[in-house]
Amino acid sequence: MTPAPRAASWRAAVSLFALATLPAGWVSATAPTAAVVTGRVAVVLATVARGRGGGPRTGCRGPPLLTVAFTSGDGHNPVMSDMAPVPVDVAMIGPDEGERLRGPTGSYVVRLPGERTGGALSVVEYVLPPGAVGAAPHIHRGHAEHFHVLDGEMTFELEGRVAAVGAGGTVSVPIGAAHGFRNLSARPARCLFLLTPAGYENYFREIDRALAAGADLTPERLAVLRSGYQTETLTP
Repeated sequence: MTPAPRAASWRAAVSLFALATLPAGWVSATAPTAAVVTGRVAVVLATVARGRGGGPRTGCRGPPLLTVAFTSGDGHNPVMSDMAPVPVDVAMIGPDEGERLRGPTGSYVVRLPGERTGGALSVVEYVLPPGAVGAAPHIHRGHAEHFHVLDGEMTFELEGRVAAVGAGGTVSVPIGAAHGFRNLSARPARCLFLLTPAGYENYFREIDRALAAGADLTPERLAVLRSGYQTETLTP
């Protein structure tokens, strides 16, 4: 894969799920280890190392430096287009840390914000009460969304199909795929959202600010907020 002209050749991303496999020895700043393409967003996976002054260097020993390059053909990150990928340090966040936000139904905890990953990824935990709608059917045009159910059961509507997913189950929704979810069970459900690239956690922050200001978050108002994040709400 040829990097976009706007992106430096060493920009790359390393998935959180692969952190444990990274070698401590020699690493390369030039050769990507894998490439994953979802819709129009290309994610190049590689490992680089920190050189003097914080920059990358090839064929060196040292702690890995993790960063990301997302392109949509023109070198732009489709969600965080104003934030060019930059080197970031490894993020370690404790179980009691995170940014706690209120939702229209349930609550969010931003476990890993995009500011800590150079825009590559954000991780948000969501607790959804029994019988509550998490999100009406909608389509994301700028990011993919991956769900991992931690507790309880969530029911997903995925491009016309309906499926209940229990604890331990995972759902991956690519860019452009219609989806919605709710908790039809009699107990709370808890789920992780993995957003790639990051940025949609700012929508959850907007919801929290609106609730703090006493706003009435009607479905129409939520649709307007979502539209600011390249997201289309589908009408019944």
